[in-house]
Parts: sequence; structure tokens; C-alpha cells
Amino acid sequence: MTDPRLILGGLTFTGSKVEPVKLGFSRGLNILYGASNTGKSFTLKVLDFMLGGSRDLPDIEQRRAYERAWLAIDLPKPERQHSRVRWPAAPLNFMLAM
Repeated sequence: MTDPRLILGGLTFTGSKVEPVKLGFSRGLNILYGASNTGKSFTLKVLDFMLGGSRDLPDIEQRRAYERAWLAIDLPKPERQHSRVRWPAAPLNFMLAM
């Protein structure tokens, strides 16, 4: 029997004038924690958007230098894997990489 879960591998933001920012995930439970205004809620909104959510992302100052976001995922059945590119209303392109 295959594992029915979608496994998040990592989230990476890239831009032509900035170093990439990477957030890795481990198998199992991952917990985002930290002080106020450090990106926890934004990270959850990006994950929701990348996985098909319909809400636009907030246009926060910290993300303006980044042009793309990449989400690495493992799917339970390789034959069902696909790629998707999403462009929100704000000028940040999103790529889904598997």
C-alpha cells in the first residue's frame, strides 16, 4: 500500500538581485514558530496559494525583491505528478516543482 500523503519538501523564494531564501520541511510534523512579524502567517498563505488556494498573497515589503517561489513536494503516486505555474495579481511568479 502506498503512503497517501502529500509530503512538502521545501519552499524557496528567488530573485535576480537577492540570494535565495529557503525553508525546508522534514517528514512528519513541522512547526512554524517565532516572534511577531517574522513571516509565519505569510508562509502559510504561500503554501495555501501554491497548493491551489484562490486568495491573492498580501503585497508585503519583504517579498518585493523576490520574483519566484518554488514548492517542492512528493506525491504518493508518481504517475499522478504534474507541474503547475501560478501568477498572483502581485508581481511574484510561483512555480510548483516536483
